[in-house]
Amino acid sequence: MRDKLLLLLYLFCLLYLSFSSHVYTLLIALVLLLMFLILSPIERKLKLLKHAFLSFFLFSFFISFSYLLFNQKALDYFLMINLRSFDLSLLTFIFLRMVNLYKAFDFSKTLSFLLVMAVSNAITYNRLLKDFKDAIRSRTLQKPKRKTLVAFIKRLSLFFFEKSINTSREVQEAMRSRGFYND
Repeated sequence: MRDKLLLLLYLFCLLYLSFSSHVYTLLIALVLLLMFLILSPIERKLKLLKHAFLSFFLFSFFISFSYLLFNQKALDYFLMINLRSFDLSLLTFIFLRMVNLYKAFDFSKTLSFLLVMAVSNAITYNRLLKDFKDAIRSRTLQKPKRKTLVAFIKRLSLFFFEKSINTSREVQEAMRSRGFYND
């Protein structure tokens, strides 16, 4: 029951922060999240904060900074969107650390099945990525050159793209055979 209540609280906070457009509200939310993180019994708090900042930085680097390059007058918007992004990232990482997702979604057979499928795919992709990294390390005596790394990343991206397409087809067929689609 605790996990379901935390899921509802998370969804409420997620919606509230998503629709909030005042910088001060987002700053207060950030301070509250940081205070909660410090006072909570969560282990490895700095690692959680690092993950939240990394995801925020990726968003900010690819989306926000490019927007700022084309529209320098929108500094308030830039600050608001980045604060919102960091708040949402931190909220999500705190939520994932505190809640057992399997218990939170056990009220729905369909959501539980989708969660199991998503987690199993993530574990498989993580293992494959580790295997590919080990393979390139074992096949090169020295640090690979930039050209080799670029070619490796291209092949790896193509592999994961094709794998995700094939996996999605298999999952669709498996779900259809179990009656999840009502076409």
